[in-house]
Parts: sequence; structure tokens; C-alpha cells
Amino acid sequence: MGKLRPHHTGPRRWTNDRDRQYTGQEMQDITLLNDLLFRIVFGNQKRTAALAGLLNAILGREGDSRIRQLEIQNPLREKDRLEQKSSILDVKARDGQGHFYNIEVQLATQAHYRERTVYYGAGMVSQQAIVGKNYSSLTRCLHISLVDFPLFSEHEDVQSRFVLFDPKHNLQLTELIEFHYLELSKFKLQRLEDLSTPLQRWIFFLRYATEYHEVSELPIQLRQEEGITMAYEATHEALCDKEIFYELEARRKFLLDQATNLHAAKVETQKSIASRMRQEGLSRELIATVTELGPAELDEIFLDS
Repeated sequence: MGKLRPHHTGPRRWTNDRDRQYTGQEMQDITLLNDLLFRIVFGNQKRTAALAGLLNAILGREGDSRIRQLEIQNPLREKDRLEQKSSILDVKARDGQGHFYNIEVQLATQAHYRERTVYYGAGMVSQQAIVGKNYSSLTRCLHISLVDFPLFSEHEDVQSRFVLFDPKHNLQLTELIEFHYLELSKFKLQRLEDLSTPLQRWIFFLRYATEYHEVSELPIQLRQEEGITMAYEATHEALCDKEIFYELEARRKFLLDQATNLHAAKVETQKSIASRMRQEGLSRELIATVTELGPAELDEIFLDS
């Protein structure tokens, strides 16, 4: 009954080309779900087999339907990395059949995220060049989101897939556009033997890759999964580069500050609502239910009123 996460008796250390050592805790703070690291690893034309493996797992592609050839549409150059602090770091790719993919990682809750993905997904279609003014030249577009916050409370599945569909007549309008959402917060597996699908193995790898010091430490189930070994080697290479590590740390702190500021703004809004409810003579219990404020925040509201 093997545990999923690696167990180390001492601090793990990664050494870069300048002999700078990073402890295991530092590595755990930066995972492959850091959007900049994700793009560095999967947005490189020399390592498209790693991205193909991930896409095949997400899309359930097997046999002849597997993605084998990819062209990165937005390769990340060194100059670009330094300008990415506030940018969205999607990976954009096109396969051998001409189909387009946009893969995005988002860890912090975003308002109207579903609407935003529809907007960007629609852009993948509308921005294609129309050959000879013939719409039949449009090719399939898949927008894929890996998020670490709840999106769909209606079910407990990690993955949701959406297409243009008429439910009354059980009819799909077109295969031209498709949306996939992976809610990583719903991934609850805790035992190695429970990882039974390629997607489950990939999700685990994305979460915990940086906790392994050597590729040989990866469980055999992960090493045998298409693309994972290449992705690990790319991750190791990136984290052992001093400049990239500092950029990743800066990106992590920027996103953390952004999430903190958003949370603070939300709490202030909730306090304002609670104050108005208190002035209307509504009960503490109802105010707590509506605003989701904690006891300390509620005490502040009731003491001030």
C-alpha cells in the first residue's frame, strides 16, 4: 500500500549550475502548476512529446487517435519570461491534423472564469484565417483549463467537457470548439494503487514532480506514462537554472500577493454587506450565512453598530 507522495528523511536539495542549493521546502513551494514553470516545460518545441502525453491523457486518446505531432504556437523565449509577471501564460499548440489547443493553468479563484474561457475559446475560432472565404477551412479548437478551485458544484468529477449541443434533440452542432476543465481540488486519491488511468497519473505528477530529486525516484507507474519522464527532466533542468528559479519564485509571490489582495477586497465587501444587514436589524446567524464572515469579523461589525 504505497503512499503517493515521496517520503524523505531529510531536506531534499537541488543544485543549479551556480552551485546554489535549494531545499525541499523551496521546491514544494514551486510546483509544475506554477503557470510559468508549466509553460517553460510544456511550451518548448524540443519537448512536444511531453505535451502530447499530457494532452492524450486529458482527452483520452489511445491507439491511432493519439496526438503524435505538435507545433508550439507561442514558444517562450528568454526575453519573454522577464515580461510575464502579470501575463496569462497559456500554452498554445497545433497538432498534425491542424487542430488547435490552448492549455491554461489557474490556481487562484477568478470571477467569471467560465465566461472568460468561452471568450478566449471563441477567439481561437474567429482568429483563424478563412481560406478562400470558405468556412469549411476552419479547424477544431480545444480550450483546456487546469484549475485549483471549484467550478462545478453539480458533480464531484475532476474533469468536465463541454461542446455546442442541443439537449432537446440530442444533437451536437459542430465539433469546431470544445472546452475541458480539470478541477484539481477534486483530486482526492491517496494511494499509489488507486492511480488507474493516465490522467490520474498525470495529475499526481503535476502536483508532486518537484518533490522528487531524481528521475529514478519517480514510481515506475509514472515513469512508464507517456511524456512524464521528459516532463520531469525539463522540470529538473528549469529548477536547476538560477535565473529561471528566481523568475519562478517572483511569479509565485506575485500570484500569492494578487490572491491575497483579492481576498482582502472580498472580505471588505462582505463587511459592508454585513453592516447594512445589521442596520436593518437582521440576526447575526443570518448575516453569517449570507456573508460567510468568521466570528472575529462579525464581532467587529456588532461592536461598531
